[in-house]
Amino acid sequence: MFRILNLSFLISLTLTNGFMFNKPIFITGSTSKIGVHLINQLEARNVKTRCLVRNLTKAENIFGKLKYTEFVEGDVLDSDLFSKMQDCSSVIALHGINKFSSPIRLNFFDLHGKISDKNHPYYVNYISMKNIIYSCKKNNINRILRVTGLATGLPENTFWPVLLNLLFSNQVRWHVAGENEIVNSGLTYTILRPGAIRNNKNFDNYELKETVMDPPALISSRKIADIIIDAVFSEEDSTNPIKFENRIYACAGVGT
Repeated sequence: MFRILNLSFLISLTLTNGFMFNKPIFITGSTSKIGVHLINQLEARNVKTRCLVRNLTKAENIFGKLKYTEFVEGDVLDSDLFSKMQDCSSVIALHGINKFSSPIRLNFFDLHGKISDKNHPYYVNYISMKNIIYSCKKNNINRILRVTGLATGLPENTFWPVLLNLLFSNQVRWHVAGENEIVNSGLTYTILRPGAIRNNKNFDNYELKETVMDPPALISSRKIADIIIDAVFSEEDSTNPIKFENRIYACAGVGT
């Protein structure tokens, strides 16, 4: 009986929510504040990860020596991204960009056909997701979790999306485009839209609402990482009322 139960447990670990733990989870944005909390939590759970970083030295300085985490140097826009994702089970995409822009330049010149800066949200928030989705399909990876932002779920012409698009080079617009690529990709997905990040607050818990919630919906990087962990391990708890497969959730911290 013990052997049967043990085998069942191992199978559940392997297949949990599409995050197969016998293969590494491919992670972008691992050196961000959210990424640091997430990697440390996954490392503590003996979960293998492969983290795409632009600078290996920076990543090694942040994390030190880790047992279950592999860092590979590269960029989400690399044409050979699919080769770096080989033998991975799933993707957690945390990368993003805050790029200030002139409102005048934004209105008249911020068209995707005229953007040459690869650090622009058009590339980082949108084209990167097309590249990741292509690489997922090439490697038979069927599970992706993406973190964007609360304004992505608000009506385009309301205050916060308009303001953030003006200040940050159409950041929200290109997150919306990236989300649409994910939803229409045929992959199993979870999209998290956290509110305003306040890392000086210690939130006791978190709140999720499908698609959108009222701003500012304050939350910390650590609490966002907690939500991702709950999504990764969600099917281990059969009593969990939250379903993360093919869902979009707005996120806020609860308590201080």
